[in-house]
Amino acid sequence: MRPEPGDKSILVRREDVATAVRSVGVLPADVVMFHSSLSSMGTVIGGPNAVIDGFLDAVGPQGTVAVPTLWWHHADPPLRLEDWDIDTSPSYPGLITETFRLRPDSVRSDNPTHSVSAIGARALDLTRDHGKSGLRPCVFGDKAFARESPWERLYQWNAAYCFVGVDFTVNTMGHYCETRVV
Repeated sequence: MRPEPGDKSILVRREDVATAVRSVGVLPADVVMFHSSLSSMGTVIGGPNAVIDGFLDAVGPQGTVAVPTLWWHHADPPLRLEDWDIDTSPSYPGLITETFRLRPDSVRSDNPTHSVSAIGARALDLTRDHGKSGLRPCVFGDKAFARESPWERLYQWNAAYCFVGVDFTVNTMGHYCETRVV
């Protein structure tokens, strides 16, 4: 019998995450972006940091791990884009992304709607100059998926894209693809 997603009797450890990430083809020195839901994983020994560390273990010291750290969304009361602060604006996609953003080795791109945080060898290269050039029209603003953005670099670098306990409806890269065909 297959366990239900979020079954708390399932124990997940850092090494389990690393093994799972490697089993889908992620190699040492790869760049990997992941979307996630901690509550879908069962009981994660070590919480969000165990998931993050598992991904980092999978890519090793030459690799890079990234997550979407989106801030601006339809909140009540509404957030104002001018209130965005790269250092203090929280990540709304979940506890793993917020924990990732707060880690001292994490680097975040400067965009209120589609920021990315990264850790690893190429973190600075991935997140630098978000929206500086090559603007693309988009409902989220012309800088969100610009040619100079983490989303473009993830595409150019052929980064692995993983979903942990979430489905394709949270695929932020889909919005990037939409801007390329407009």
